[in-house]
Parts: sequence; structure tokens; C-alpha cells
Amino acid sequence: MKTTLPIIAVLTLTCLATTPARAQTTRESAPPATAPARRTAPVPQGFIKTSIEGADFICDESDVPWIRDALAGFQQTNRPTTMPADIAARLTASRDALKKRIAADLALSDEKSIDLFFDQTLLPQMQKFTDLHPPLFYLVFTRETLVKAARAGWEYPPTYTYNRAVGDVMRDPRPVRWSLDAMDDVLLPVRYEPTDSPAVRRELLLSVIRNTRTDVETLLSGGAQLAVRQQFVRLINEQAINPLKLRADQQWFGTGVASFLGIRYASEITGGNPEQLIAQVTDEKLIYEQLRRRIPTPHMLSAQIDLLHPTDFSVLRPEMRYAYFEATGRKSLRAISHWIEQGGTRSIPRTLEAFRKSPPSDGNGLVQLIRQASGVDVTPDLIAK
Repeated sequence: MKTTLPIIAVLTLTCLATTPARAQTTRESAPPATAPARRTAPVPQGFIKTSIEGADFICDESDVPWIRDALAGFQQTNRPTTMPADIAARLTASRDALKKRIAADLALSDEKSIDLFFDQTLLPQMQKFTDLHPPLFYLVFTRETLVKAARAGWEYPPTYTYNRAVGDVMRDPRPVRWSLDAMDDVLLPVRYEPTDSPAVRRELLLSVIRNTRTDVETLLSGGAQLAVRQQFVRLINEQAINPLKLRADQQWFGTGVASFLGIRYASEITGGNPEQLIAQVTDEKLIYEQLRRRIPTPHMLSAQIDLLHPTDFSVLRPEMRYAYFEATGRKSLRAISHWIEQGGTRSIPRTLEAFRKSPPSDGNGLVQLIRQASGVDVTPDLIAK
């Protein structure tokens, strides 16, 4: 029996890096949202809250003996090899080589900023993921015991509410949001029948626990990998892209370079395949299918966009702005990836050095600078088709 964990990660699974300057200004100027207070689940009348073999339960006291017997000798297997602690260990092992590569790619003479990034940003964030222990409680009950508690006044809305019209407890299946900072208690249902044998109860309980832990580990692993990519993108922007003060028709260069290198650096310590990931996040058909499965949202094909003549965000309909931003990100990353395939990885530092010495005045000037530095004309990948 597979129980779906009622949690979703607030982090999105996109790694396209930079936002156009005007979009950044709009987002940064918005007042910070006030986080709601964390909620703790009330214990139903007649139940107790207890920990058994590293798992937290809310159950009738009479259920404790069979729960303890069921968990005796239980061990979780098949953990991902990209948990936050694994990523931190790989970073520590490859730190010096990765630091030199970043400095070379970004044409930086000083590696101190990269060390600070590792020590003050990336490693602490991985530790924060490692220390995250979602407050999950296995709510073990029979229909009769939970209804009895609900009639006495127990509820945990919106997840669990008592429907007096039908005399039963209703469970909202919608997922609960969580973050690294705070999370409400989550009650995971383990409902059994009074006539169930010990073997049936044990298999039911272990199935819920096993699948829950797998889901949590998958979320933590995916969230940590995404955070690594995002933080590398931030480093690249701060150290190499932002100082260029790119014009609107040059933003594609910064977006594409930060995304491309961010994916490659992250892949070195997460074990991913950078080429495969780049292909995945720039695949128009795949993106469309992902969006189509969600609440209907505008979608824009990147082929429609001319990166050398970008559309001003202010003239776009509000509902189309994010779609435009996503499409420009995909096209920028695809353009830079194709450029590196033709010109080699040294094309980036050569272009950065040339830009710093003599900044081009517009997008076409940047295209000419890239051609001189690498021998590649990127124009076909930038224009609308």
C-alpha cells in the first residue's frame, strides 16, 4: 500500500539562472512576506505522542506494543547517493580542483571569493539541508478511535476535519508546503482494521514508513542538488556577470553563461550528467508537457524570441512575463551551450577578458567580440526563427 507523502518542496526544479534586470528589480522591490507561525498538531483525546525506533507516532497507548514489534530490526535501504551530506563530502574532496577551474573559467585572478563562497554559502547550506528533520508523525488509528476523538473536539484543519453530517473524519489530500526554516507538523495516516492480524498491521505500517522516508530523502536530495546549482549561478553572476553591466540586448550572454557553468560545476559534486541536464531543461516539448499538467499557464516557444532585440517587460501582458522570461532563459542556455560545443570551454574566459578590456556597446557588438575571441558566430542561435 503506497501512501503519498503530503509534502511538496517549495523549490522549483528549474535551473535557468538569471532574471532580466527589470524583472529582478520588480521582485526585489516587493515587501518581504511574513511567514506564518509554525503549527503543532494537537494530540487526539485518548491518544499519546511517542517516539519508537527513531520514528514519531501519535497513537492509542494500546497500539505501542505492536508498533514496537513491527519496527524491530527495520532498516531503510536504497538511499540516494546525492543526499546533502554526500554532496558536502564530494565538494570537500574536489574543492581545490573545482576552485581552480572556476577561477580559470571566469578569468579571475583571486580565488579568495571562491573560498568564501564554499565556506560561507555552499557548505553551510548543505549542512542546513542535512540538519532538516521534517516534523512527521505517523497517526495510527482505526476509524472508530479517530471518530471518537473527533466527536470529543479533535481536528487538525485543513488536513483533518470532522464532518458531522456523515459522522466521519475527512482528510484533505492536498500537499503541505515546507521549507528549510519552518514547517507545520504533518500527520501521516496509518489506518488499520481491528480485525487485522499482526502481520497485516506490520506490513501496513512499514509500507507507510518506508515510502515516506523514500519521499523525504528524494525531496532533500533534489532540493540540495537544485540549491547547489542555484548557488553556483549566484557566484558566477556576482563574480563575473554583474560587473559587466550588460545592456538589455546583451542579457542573453550573462543568463546563458551563468546557467551553463552553474550546471557544469554542480554536476561535478552531485554526479549528474551536465549535457543531459542542459538538454532536459531546454527541451521545448518536455517543458510544454510539464506545464500542461499543471494549472493552465501561458507558454512561449523560445524560437519566437529574438535575444538581440528583446521585448521590454513593461509592454508584455502580466500573465506572459514569466513565460517570456523562461523562454529567454532556455534560448540563452541553448545558445551558449552550442557556442561552447563549437569554440571550446576557453571561449568563455577569452570573451570575458575581451569584454572587460573593451566593453561592446550593444548586442551586435557582443556577437562580434565573441566571434573574434572564439571564431564562432552565435547569431543563428540568438535570432527569432
